[in-house]
Amino acid sequence: MSVRPTLLSLAIALLLPLLFAAGAIIDQCRAEPDPARAETSDKGTPAKPAAMEALGAESAAAAEAGQGGDAAPDKPQTSGRAATVDGQTADAEEGSAEDEPKPQQAAEQTDKVEPYRWLARRSENKVKLRGFVPSEKDQRTVVGMAKAHFANLEIDDALKVAGGAPPKEQWLGAVSFALKQLTHIEEGNVRLSDVALSLDGRAKTAADYNELQAAIHGALPTGMSLQKMAVAPPVAEPFVFTASLEGNILTLAGNVPNAELQSRLLELAAQAFQGRAIDDQLTIAAGAPENWKDAATAALAALSRLQEGKVTLSGDDLKIDGMAADKSTATELSFQLRRDLPSPYRASENIRWKEAGQRGDIANTIIPRIKEIVDGRGTTLPSVLPAFEEERTR
Repeated sequence: MSVRPTLLSLAIALLLPLLFAAGAIIDQCRAEPDPARAETSDKGTPAKPAAMEALGAESAAAAEAGQGGDAAPDKPQTSGRAATVDGQTADAEEGSAEDEPKPQQAAEQTDKVEPYRWLARRSENKVKLRGFVPSEKDQRTVVGMAKAHFANLEIDDALKVAGGAPPKEQWLGAVSFALKQLTHIEEGNVRLSDVALSLDGRAKTAADYNELQAAIHGALPTGMSLQKMAVAPPVAEPFVFTASLEGNILTLAGNVPNAELQSRLLELAAQAFQGRAIDDQLTIAAGAPENWKDAATAALAALSRLQEGKVTLSGDDLKIDGMAADKSTATELSFQLRRDLPSPYRASENIRWKEAGQRGDIANTIIPRIKEIVDGRGTTLPSVLPAFEEERTR
């Protein structure tokens, strides 16, 4: 009996250290878990892709916003390729040619101007284009018109696109007409206020001035009106006027200062040359000397006393050449011309006449006395012829 208790005590003594070692190992295993299990334990759920995490975060934010019972806050809403942010549109593909404003769209987006003004100015070797055009396409059209009319001149284009233009076809027709008239102007402007035309400057030549007058007083383009015409005629140097009488035809040619004086001279000619046809070849020009109207009137009056002849005013010189009915008429004509011709004009005469059949011809008596008066008084002549006594023959 004493042996058994001794063996049992020995066995317990041997097992106790083993039990303590096993417990220590178990405690260590619990303190250092498996890596895979640790990952699962720390996150609680398997790892998610980044996109899923973003989606989850967005959903969570939406859910959180909805918990308060209020509507979700505004955020960019996309539709197609553009996104609206603070009332402005941003293209998803910046710089796309499809979204560039067309010229017509650009005109619609600009402020409208009223009245719609356009100008072309010609000076020296340049044509300046200023004002407004409905679109970039119309700007190219207008520049093309200018180059066609002024192939040898520089075109300075500073036109701006703006809305508010008259109907396009009407407006382009007015621009084309205005540029055509500018070809007759040496230096000046053509302007459009909507489709009302104004012109100023000086014509290149007498022919250009006549063509310009005919155009603006003729049929204008549809809807167009003439607002102002201030184009001066070209300067004539010297300023020459002629009146020629041959047979039954009176020809007026050369320069006249304006249309009013031209009409007046035609009226005087019709009165002084009754029964004769009048051929009007006068052209309007600038540069007439002082008192030109009185000088031209005196010249026509003198020519009306000739059977045929020509009178020429060149600057302030007058020359008359022709055939009188007799010597007496030639003398009276000479006296009349010197009396009526205003200062500073000077006259030279070459008047011929048919031989008188009578010995007591008035001219043979009066010519020496006229010359004596002229020499004694200079250029101041009496208003009436001097008295004389007619010689009588027995």
